[in-house]
Amino acid sequence: MAASGVRSKAGFVYVLSNEAMPGIVKIGMTARNPEVRLRELNASTGVLPFTLEAVIASRNARWTEGEVHERLAARRVSKNREFFKVDVEEARRIIFNVARQQRQRVLLRGRKRIAPGAAVTLALTTSPAAGAVHPYLLPVWLLLCLAAALTGRPRLVRELLGATDRVISAALVGSLMLTCALLFNQIIGHDSFAAASMMLSELRRILFL
Repeated sequence: MAASGVRSKAGFVYVLSNEAMPGIVKIGMTARNPEVRLRELNASTGVLPFTLEAVIASRNARWTEGEVHERLAARRVSKNREFFKVDVEEARRIIFNVARQQRQRVLLRGRKRIAPGAAVTLALTTSPAAGAVHPYLLPVWLLLCLAAALTGRPRLVRELLGATDRVISAALVGSLMLTCALLFNQIIGHDSFAAASMMLSELRRILFL
């Protein structure tokens, strides 16, 4: 049910970020495709483009936007602007909470940014674990990490690379995975190579066919 006094009009509420404005997001609404709105903003603004971080579809976009703005009123940069001093993750949490309470639909959740140092550390420290399972798995794993960092796919690998933003934590995760891989080989023995070969063949079929 729409809030009283707020005219009902379906649309989208979005969160945008821009590297030129760290710690600040734009939260607005549009009745059109948010991607179209994004292109318009990027065509009319400065050097660095905006990034679409989250989108929810609302039966009453003005009501939903108003609720989100009200929760962030103390962090509003300017009264007449839709910019707020809040990081992307917190902005997502707030609009998703509003969407859940109003029973609106989440269309884009965005993705957590990867900390480069931690991601590289995690990729390198988990590589010995991949090699311990099967020698051929090592180059495949490194290629998957590179693809995940550049394109966001495979999603599971990207989630792993973005699991921590601390280099030390990433190194500990890699060490733990290596220990598990060595234990796996010790328990399963040489049969693990045959199993890993079958898994690699299936992976190649999925990725390249």
